[in-house]
This record gives sequence, structure tokens and C-alpha cells, in this order.
Amino acid sequence: PTCALASRISCSDTSRTTPSQTSSARRHLFKFTGRLISIALASVSARGKVLNRWVHIAAVLEADKRMHIFVDGKPAGHGKAPALITSTPLQGLEIGSDDGSPVGTYKSPNALGGMIDNVRIYHRALSDEEVAALFAGKAPAKDPTLMLACDFDKGKAQDASGKNHHGELIGVQAVPARDARSGMALQFKGNANAA
Repeated sequence: PTCALASRISCSDTSRTTPSQTSSARRHLFKFTGRLISIALASVSARGKVLNRWVHIAAVLEADKRMHIFVDGKPAGHGKAPALITSTPLQGLEIGSDDGSPVGTYKSPNALGGMIDNVRIYHRALSDEEVAALFAGKAPAKDPTLMLACDFDKGKAQDASGKNHHGELIGVQAVPARDARSGMALQFKGNANAA
């Protein structure tokens, strides 16, 4: 029920000149009784410049339902979820695009305009210090709660966590990252506001 997500993103949208966008970590919370009977949405937002530069974003959901968002390793927002995820969601994980039913306050399909690299998902809440270490590129070598680790360096969505949660790249291109931190990243040609 507790989790953490960390990734680097770089948004680009030449049609917008606003230097500040809102970054959100959204949690969709489902309550199942055989069928989907209710959906509750909770959001955590942080203001900051996310256009035309790499930004490290991490989201944490704790057992007491507190939600936190971190930008570049620092706490940037918090909120409270109405419930925890108690079973496997019906829709699979999509990174950078939402082509299924919307899991936020937007219309689907909805795709990021920009790049994503170094996606990590943990099956536990990370501490502030652990999020700062991820931002600094000092992720622990072995962590049994790491459920997904994709760096896209070989142009594939290969999971390096050891859990074999390999993905499939659909409608996205692996391109050289625009910085010296990593080799490849995923380039999305959608909407910069999707971040």
C-alpha cells in the first residue's frame, strides 16, 4: 500500500512562454468489491520551473495516507490521500502517457511533451534523505523493495530491479539524453502540461 516513485523529466513546449508550470504526483485510489465501485482522486502539486531543463521528481505515499512530492531532492508539496490502494489497479502502469482511462483531472489520451529517464518505483515510502540520495545519483545498489528500475540506456524499457517488470515502448522514441548524467531517455511529443 505504501510506495514511492522517482524519475527525471525534462518538459519542452515551444508554444508556451510561461517559465513556471505545475508538477503533480497523482494517486488514483480504487476500492474494489468484485468490480470497480468507487474512485477517489488525490493530488499533490508543487510550483516550479520544469520547462527546458531536467528536473528530478519523486512522489511518496505513506501508510498514514500522507502524500509528498519532491523536486530536485527537496520537499515541495504534501497532501492527504482519502485511502490507500488495496488491490491491483485494473489499468496497467503507463509512463509519460495515459492512453487508457484518465487517472487525473485531464482528458485521455494525454501524453507528456518532453523526456523521461531513470524511473524507479519502490514498494515502500522513501525518507527525505533517500529521495535526496536518488536525486544525487546515489541510489542503493540493492533494495528488495525496488519494484521497477528503468534507465532506457539501451533504448528499451528493461527493468534492472531484478523483478522482471519489463515494459514495451509504444509511440515513444529512445533518444540521447541532453545532459551528461545518462545515455538514453524517452522522448514524448505530447503536451508539456501533462507533467
